[in-house]
Amino acid sequence: MPKRSYTLIVEALDANNDTSGGDGQVIEKASHSGMINPSPQWQKLSHNGPIGQFDYQIRVSCDEHYYGFGCNKFCRPRDEFFGHYTCDYNGNKTCLEGWSGLECNTPICRQGCSTEHGHCKEPGDCKCLYGWQGQYCDQCNPHPGCVHGTCVEPWQCLCDTNWGGHLCDKDLNFCGTKQPCLNGGTCSNTGPDKYQCSCVEGYSGVNCERAEHACLSEPCSNGGSCVETSLGYECVCSPGWSGPSCSL
Repeated sequence: MPKRSYTLIVEALDANNDTSGGDGQVIEKASHSGMINPSPQWQKLSHNGPIGQFDYQIRVSCDEHYYGFGCNKFCRPRDEFFGHYTCDYNGNKTCLEGWSGLECNTPICRQGCSTEHGHCKEPGDCKCLYGWQGQYCDQCNPHPGCVHGTCVEPWQCLCDTNWGGHLCDKDLNFCGTKQPCLNGGTCSNTGPDKYQCSCVEGYSGVNCERAEHACLSEPCSNGGSCVETSLGYECVCSPGWSGPSCSL
């Protein structure tokens, strides 16, 4: 560390009393010793001699980019790959906006960006790791082709209610979703995308679509008469009633 002690000698010369052709005769001399630290402030000194009185100021300044009592602390502002900072009056690094870390070379990502699944190379950005998506990289990517499902971890396909299969594309409630049984048939789910219709008397077929003896089920209410047709049946209603089954 450089020495901070000093001795300063100030001489006052009489230029009009020069008998030797030099710089003049010394008429007053001040000597001051002490310790001084680098500082932007001036230190005031005074000398009261028998012949002359004078005031003067001294200070020690570090070279540019050097700080501290020994001028041995180096700090040079920079804004590039190795750091993004300025230097305070003590030579400490002060990060520019958007940067952090000892060398101010760690970008501060977008507020809310997942620290576990996101990262950034520039301040305010948020790049997702493989398998994650969304503005804040907090949403997992489901298995490709997943239809009616979600995920907690990447590449999962956790099926929604009433859906099954590897891609959650198999309807487990086909009866409720499609209502395939016609003509009053009762539907039962038998497996993913599978069902079975129990037909009322007079109907048959996978979906009870074929009318055999539709009138056997007595579909006409309130005294209506049933007439079998090629489409199934037709009700001839009693006076005062109407509708397909004479119920209105």
